[in-house]
Amino acid sequence: MDNSIGKYHTFVYDRLISNIGGAYNKHSGIFTAPKSGVFAFLWTIFVESRHPIDGQFGEIVTELMVNSHITGYSAVDTEKDADDDQAMGFAIVQLSQGDVAYIRSASNPQGTLQNDYRGEWTFSGWQIS
Repeated sequence: MDNSIGKYHTFVYDRLISNIGGAYNKHSGIFTAPKSGVFAFLWTIFVESRHPIDGQFGEIVTELMVNSHITGYSAVDTEKDADDDQAMGFAIVQLSQGDVAYIRSASNPQGTLQNDYRGEWTFSGWQIS
């Protein structure tokens, strides 16, 4: 995970497990609705307790963006050593064909954003009706 990100950084999930229909762009981090309907989005975030160089505790707030509107949040915040933290966000939204959805940072992150065997950053979207 890139630790040099700032506020309003779009996260790109480049390791795909499945991308049926090709609606997710692994280069931009953008999901584009292939048709109109109701969609569910689930994302996870993970931070390490303390950055090894600057000593900051891990903290980040993320937003689910649909077009230019915030439709969901997820946050993690560590406050002591050995306090790694993972969280998830979930939202159900109505999309029109061509609408876009993506995860971005809502603030400047602190500490170390982790993506390893202890916890992962994931992003999933699927149509439910």
